Amino acid sequence: MRQTRRVPTLWFALALGLGACASVGPPPTSAPAYRPVDESHPGAKLVLGAPDLWGRVIVAEPQLRKQGALTEAGVAVQNLSGGTYVLEYLFEWEDASGFTVDDVKVWRRFTLTPHQISKFTSMGPSPDAARMTFTIRYPESTF
Repeated sequence: MRQTRRVPTLWFALALGLGACASVGPPPTSAPAYRPVDESHPGAKLVLGAPDLWGRVIVAEPQLRKQGALTEAGVAVQNLSGGTYVLEYLFEWEDASGFTVDDVKVWRRFTLTPHQISKFTSMGPSPDAARMTFTIRYPESTF
């Protein structure tokens, strides 16, 4: 009778062991969630002003460097899709404390053809300019 008790216990242990081997995790997602602002780069904030551009257009490679007393910024915008986009971009500058250096906002229009990479640069308007925000959007957008 003692042996019959071991058999069910053995089956239970085997089932428990096999269940522990199965990987349990979240279901795979098709794409990461839309993040309109990327602040992972020191001195640069990158803003994607339209949710439907997520996964189709990326803003990357922010660079900041001193040119004499002023700071120069550069970014790259890449079209990952087969479509053509007419967009606008804006550079905004802040001092080291986060205060706006120049209140003049000029949106500049550009076109991205399929798989094209465009690079944009801007010079800080004053020696106080230390951080920049680069935003892209559709021309009709109010972002």
